[in-house]
Order: sequence, then structure tokens, then C-alpha cells
Amino acid sequence: MIKTVKRKVLVVEDTEATSRVEERTLDGSGFEPVICTTGSAALKAIATQDFDLVVLDLALPGVDGWAILGRLRAEPRTAMVPVLIVTARDDAETQQRARLSGANGYLTKPFDVDSFRRAVTDLVGVA
Repeated sequence: MIKTVKRKVLVVEDTEATSRVEERTLDGSGFEPVICTTGSAALKAIATQDFDLVVLDLALPGVDGWAILGRLRAEPRTAMVPVLIVTARDDAETQQRARLSGANGYLTKPFDVDSFRRAVTDLVGVA
């Protein structure tokens, strides 16, 4: 029997309801979600684990999503890890800043679960 390795996804989200939806969706789609509710916890996870994708809220207490995205892109080990921004901000300026800062995808809350699943699988490169 061949054992498949689950792709590990870091979810950085401080709203419990949203993180639960993201966690259930990822788990049900064959991914291994790791949930962090603060930016500082996310930075610790990034320093000690390898991820196939980071799902990142921008508005976080303490260290915000912009700082995390900047750190991911600045480190050679994480520079190429895909980042999906999931945020309540739906303005064009924020979307453009996210792209220019190195985000690979962008979803606005509230999001459709199927759109979230599709964005994740597109970025990780699995069907």
C-alpha cells in the first residue's frame, strides 16, 4: 500500500470561525493544516517547520500579515512558498500591494468554501 504524504498548510487567522472553516476545508481536502492565531506564533512555526502553502490574514494582533509575508519572501528557505492572502480588505490598493509584496493568491472574506479549496489546490499544484 502506498502512503501519500499530506501537504502541510500554515493557516494564520485570528478569527476562530474563519480558521475553523479553513481547517475543516483543508483537512477534508487531504491537507495537513497547522493553525496559528497570532503573527508571532506563525513566525515561530515558519522557523521550525516546512510548509507547502501559507494561508495568511493581513489584520492580526501584534505582528501583522504584511510583516509575515515580508519575512517569508526575505528568507531563502521560504521565499518560494506560495502565499494565499485571505482578508476582509477588498480594495484594489490592498490587492495590488499584496501582489507586489509576493502573494500568490488573494481571497476576500467572507469567501465561498469551493473558491477557497480551488485557490489552495491551484497554488499547491494538486488536483
